[in-house]
Amino acid sequence: MKKTVRLAIVGIPVISRPTQAWRERATFKVRGEKPKVSKDKLFECFSPRATDWLRRELVSCLKESPALLQRDIAAEVTDLGEVMLEPEETFEGRFGLNEEELVGLAHEFATACKGFDAVFAAGGDHAGGLVFYGLPGRVARFDQHSDACGEPLSCGTGEVSRNNYVCAAIRNGLKAAEEITGLGVREGEAPYALEQSVNSADLIDVDIDVFDEKHGFTAEYNKGRLSPDDVVGTIRKCRPRAVGFFEAAKGDFRAAGLAVQLAEELVAAAARR
Repeated sequence: MKKTVRLAIVGIPVISRPTQAWRERATFKVRGEKPKVSKDKLFECFSPRATDWLRRELVSCLKESPALLQRDIAAEVTDLGEVMLEPEETFEGRFGLNEEELVGLAHEFATACKGFDAVFAAGGDHAGGLVFYGLPGRVARFDQHSDACGEPLSCGTGEVSRNNYVCAAIRNGLKAAEEITGLGVREGEAPYALEQSVNSADLIDVDIDVFDEKHGFTAEYNKGRLSPDDVVGTIRKCRPRAVGFFEAAKGDFRAAGLAVQLAEELVAAAARR
């Protein structure tokens, strides 16, 4: 008998834009390479419809996925659109997103995802990971960077960026440090455990820069050492409820292809739970 899995697809369209002083010196592209600017010359903001193209690709590929049909699994796909703050609530004048507002958005996101067997979040910049962490459970985060510091309870600035969203999640009670495991982390301090693998995880948080550049993904740093197979293997082993794939919406057809593969594995894992 064919197993049907109810899958929610959600976009978290956070991006990093160069500040005005840098805009005349480098062209920013949502899809494609980003300008090589230092982190203090970028500011985080929501960009409406930034994830539309990737969500459309996911919906189209998953509805009649041969990889799932061969396993006698059907995906009942619901595109919940994008979860975001109004663009006018973010502005050039601060480098991060408002922490209190983003935590509130994380709770809204979790509520919207109730009733589904699995959730796939298509993300832009990894600052949106704070929203993804609104979902309950343990996290296996695949990232080249720790996106945290050694003292998450005391480093708060009220602004969330790609470099501190994990600290913000811990500080605001969305996750305890003990609920997070880092895989592939090569840069930054981490208040959570760093391991080669995990045996249990409810959420899989993936930054595209964790992959070795030989795999051909468009990423800002491309200094990771892992393979997509590392993430696929973890999904198969842990059978998580949700996968968040960040920096993917700023990628290309290779990122889209991997997003579809990860979503297929997520659905197959849900069918086995």
